[in-house]
Parts: sequence; C-alpha cells; structure tokens
Amino acid sequence: MTDLPALMADLERHLGDPDDPDGPMPFSRILRLDEQERYPHEFVDHLAAWGLYDWIVPAENGGKAVDVQDGFNLYRLVARRDPTSATAMVLTSLSYMPVWIAGTPEQRQHFADVIRGGGKLAWGLSERRHGSDILANDTTARRTEGGWLLDGEKWTIGNATVADVVMVFARTSERGGPGGYSVFAVEKAAVPDGGLEHLPDEPLHGLRGLDMSGVRLRNCFVPDSALLGRAGQGLETALKSSQLARVAIASIAMSCVDTALRTTLDFAVRRTIFGGPVFEVPYSQRQLVESFADLLVTDALTTGAVRSLQLSPDQASIWSSVVKYFVPTFLEETLGRLSTVLGARYYLRSHPRHGIFQKVLRDFAISNFADGNTVVNLKNIALQLEKLLANATAQDPGAVAGAVARTRPLFDPAHPMEPYRPAEQQLFSRGVDDPVLALRAAVDELRRSAGRATGGDAARLGRRGRRRR
Repeated sequence: MTDLPALMADLERHLGDPDDPDGPMPFSRILRLDEQERYPHEFVDHLAAWGLYDWIVPAENGGKAVDVQDGFNLYRLVARRDPTSATAMVLTSLSYMPVWIAGTPEQRQHFADVIRGGGKLAWGLSERRHGSDILANDTTARRTEGGWLLDGEKWTIGNATVADVVMVFARTSERGGPGGYSVFAVEKAAVPDGGLEHLPDEPLHGLRGLDMSGVRLRNCFVPDSALLGRAGQGLETALKSSQLARVAIASIAMSCVDTALRTTLDFAVRRTIFGGPVFEVPYSQRQLVESFADLLVTDALTTGAVRSLQLSPDQASIWSSVVKYFVPTFLEETLGRLSTVLGARYYLRSHPRHGIFQKVLRDFAISNFADGNTVVNLKNIALQLEKLLANATAQDPGAVAGAVARTRPLFDPAHPMEPYRPAEQQLFSRGVDDPVLALRAAVDELRRSAGRATGGDAARLGRRGRRRR
C-alpha cells in the first residue's frame, strides 16, 4: 500500500513555497499565466518530471495506479496550488479511461506509453448542438477498407488542441440509440492531411489558461486498431468513464475551497481592525470554523466515493452522481462565507495573497457543470431513488449486515483494496446503496458508543445520536 502522506509531502516540496516568486510554482507566476490566458506548459512539465502522470497509468502498464485514492489526492494537492494545471493533467487521465475500460491489452499499453512519454490526451464527447445529450451526437464513423471514416465536430473539449490523441465518441449505426455509438482513438500524427482541423480556443471565465477548444473531422481515416472495444459499446464505455470523472471534478472544488480558506485565515490572522486581528472577531471565527467543517464533510463523502469505485463498483453510478451534485452545491455556500470574511481584499487582483482567492473563486465554477451538470446528476439519482429507498426502508437483516460490513472499508483509507478495474463498474446500482442501508445501524452504534463514553465525549456523542421527532 502507498505511503500517501509521505508521497504528498514529497510532491508539496517539489511544488515549492507558493509565496516565493522564485520558486518552481508560485502564486505570482500562476496568476500571471491566468491573466495572460496561457496554457501552463511549464507547470505541467514540472509535475510530469516528478512523475505525476504515473499515478493515472495502471501498474500493469508501467505506471503506479493501483488505488484510485492515490491519484485523487495527489491531483487534489496540485489543484490546491493551481486548479488550471491540475485540470489540464486530469483531462489526460480521464481521456485514458475509455482505453482502460474497453481497450485491448495492446491498446492499454500503447496509450500508457504515450502518457508516460509526455503525450497529452483529450476526450471528444460533447458537441456544440447537443451538450450533455450524448445520444443526440451527430459525429459519425463509417466503415471503409481497413478502418473508419470520421465526420463531425467536437466542441468545448479540454486539451483538444494541445493533445496528441483525441478519443472520439461517434455514431456507428444510422439508427443511433444506446447500441449505436463507439469510441475511437484518433492519433493526430497519423491523420491524413485535411482530416482534422482544430477549432478556436474558447475564452473561459475561470481556468483561463486551459485549452478549451475542439476538433472538426472531415473524412478522417483511422485504422481498425483505433476502435476501443466493440462497435456499439461506446455509450457503456462513456458512462463508466464519467463515474470517475464526476468524482475527480469534486477534487477541484474541494481544492479551490481549501486554498480560499487558507488565504482567508492568513488574512484574518494578519489583518488588524478595531484594535485586534480579524481572527478574534467572533463572527469571523465562526465563519472560518464552519468552512473548515464543510471541507471535512466533503472529504468524508469523497473518501467513500473514491474507494467505492474499487470496493463497490456495482454502486459507482449512484455514488458518483451524489458527489457530483452535492460537493459543488454545498461548497459554493462555503466560498460565499469566506469572501465575506476576506471582505474587499478578495476583489483585488494585484497581490498574490488576494489574487489567488479571486482565481479559485472563478475556477470553482467548472465543478458545477463539467462532466454532467447538476440536472443530469439529479436525474440519474431520481431514476434509481425509488428502489434505493424501498430497500433502505425494508431493513432486511441479512441485507443490512452485508451493507454494514461493506461500508466500514469505504471510509477507512488504510483498508486494503483489490487493484482498480474500471470495467467492473456498473451503470445502475440495482437498488443497493450500502451507506444508506447501513445508516440506522450506524446511528445505533453511535448511541452505544455514547453509552460507553465518559465526560465531554459522552455529551457530544449523545447529542449526535439523539432521536429527533
């Protein structure tokens, strides 16, 4: 098992002091690139040199990815410094998922080598006219001798221009439908002249330096070896890929709030007003403490969600949608609370200590709509909610006992797991949500713990386990 705290400490040292303008990745330089809307090549290269990409490549293909929680927390640390750099690198990770899920061993190894060699990947899923409605996509792939001809446009695709490879979701059946789409790995260097055109970069509100552009495909020939999985398997592959993406985007939201909290706390300790530091104002103290508590809540939720991808892949659909909806919605209020404490300083751009707050405030917004917006995820939850609640209400003793046993490892980062196998994730939870099913048993255990506790612990646990009418 990875010594994650030691690994993260080493990565933090590699990033250097954020307040040192001469360091390898300081806030001052991050803000300058953001103002100039420049892709953070130097930071991506610096992180790649440390070996960050290895944590998204399967161990069996030369990388170090065994447990999803390792990569999740490493990218979360990077996003705390610069959400743009973290997102740029996460995009390559998420674009590899269709290969990891549906690719042959040869394809998995080939694209793992591309990533470890410094290559970038993009995931060509959305289109200008259809957004999240991927079953309405117009991009087509027609069989031809020795391969396929791709026609269509993929738009607002992260890394689309800087990527060496674009994974393209295309319709391979005239009827379309759930079995009418496939995924192709389009390696730009091998595309005949005129087959692929880059679309202009789209200026963004946040993550200003990110490459958010697109590609236009015209009779773009790709060989049969570019098809990932079977023809018609594209929707399944895309939906399974999105489960990790939804959880991963939560790390960006949490990191933005983490940096905002640190920035505000630094201000509250240094800033003197009305004869004392802001930190001593009772209202400010409460806002800071509650903001920290909010981060702890989301940390607990995402810990279970990340680990569920390995421990409970049959429930990944519901877990990923709950995280994708709850974390950005919940933490949006936290950012508002912190901006109140920081006051007018958060509106200033010139000083890195304040400018970084404004940057993460803008960057945070991506977590609300990337990889399925709030409505899409609520719809996925709603489609499964009736069976989930029915099973939770029934409280079958055997089912509850199994749920309790499976839930404990979810929230214990030290509990060993089998290597990540994303193909094992299911598209529907089939009425099972272990933490919800085990909730009553957990509350009963809390009450028993309160009964065994003494002093202040007994009072605190007793309040948590008290019945509410």
